[in-house]
Amino acid sequence: MPVQKYAVIRTDDSSRSLLAREIVEGRLRQGWGVSGTSLSAAGAVTDEATWIENYRPAARSAWGEDITEPDAKKRYRILIPMVDLCKGDVVLVPKLHSWDHFVMGTVSSGYEFDDRPHEQRGELLDDFRHVVHLAPGSIMEFSYTCTPEARTVKKKMRAYQAAVTRVHNKELIEAIDKLLLQGSDTSARDVATNFNEVLKQTYADLLNRLRRFTWDDLEQLVADAFEGNGFVIQHRRRYDKQGGDADLIMTKDIELISEVTDTAIKVYIQVKQKEGVDTNDVEGVEQLVKISASDTTCLKFLVSTADDFTDKCKAVARNHDVGLMVGLDLVKLLAKYV
Repeated sequence: MPVQKYAVIRTDDSSRSLLAREIVEGRLRQGWGVSGTSLSAAGAVTDEATWIENYRPAARSAWGEDITEPDAKKRYRILIPMVDLCKGDVVLVPKLHSWDHFVMGTVSSGYEFDDRPHEQRGELLDDFRHVVHLAPGSIMEFSYTCTPEARTVKKKMRAYQAAVTRVHNKELIEAIDKLLLQGSDTSARDVATNFNEVLKQTYADLLNRLRRFTWDDLEQLVADAFEGNGFVIQHRRRYDKQGGDADLIMTKDIELISEVTDTAIKVYIQVKQKEGVDTNDVEGVEQLVKISASDTTCLKFLVSTADDFTDKCKAVARNHDVGLMVGLDLVKLLAKYV
């Protein structure tokens, strides 16, 4: 199975509107393409010497431009990767449809040379004959600031200044793949918004990694977070044989209150190692309520690596003053205090 290829193809800024209309129709056009300068013929790639021999007089005739052999050779070597593009490959076009946007699409049938007489080509005249065909339904447009991945594209474009460049950079390829999954997005967002998106994804990744820890490790991390904030563990895994249960029971002196009443704040915690939605999560609330029944001034918390608690759990917790900490909130707490 062929390996999917990625390429950045820059177009002529002065012809942006024209080339944008063409790409919407699935035709990605590139310049340096006057009559008789196809990069392939009869299914075979045009060799460098032949192309240079054809290109120099064609350019002189079409544009009145004398192209030196070294310049013609350079242009050939820039353009020739277009021929290697085939169905399923991905092309990124910077600064289209405007300077702060870019376009991506999937190749449908590869390279073709548009050899129609220039009189039949309207505004295209005798140029932009090099064509890579894209699947019209695959063409997407993005703002350079719509997502963190789009900002990665913007940063990486500094290294892709030639008209045609194959992409091998892993970071850029990963950003392209994510954008293709997300779909077109031309909204402009400030960098703080993008950074918060990165944070959210980072916390989601940390949560997935946290779920791989053992339950004992998770309990210890929760204990470390509280101990780091002045709490003292009084009991671990306390069970009253009547359905009451707490994984951690901790106390903390609050200076003013402790001096007046000689008491400390007391916290009961249940720790659950779960994924998705824990359909039995209400049991954790009930265990905390029972184990702390004789302590009317305590605080109670159910913490879980689940994505969310059930509505029943939330209702029972609300009725019994049990705090709930789930998934991403738990990760944020651990990241801040452990």
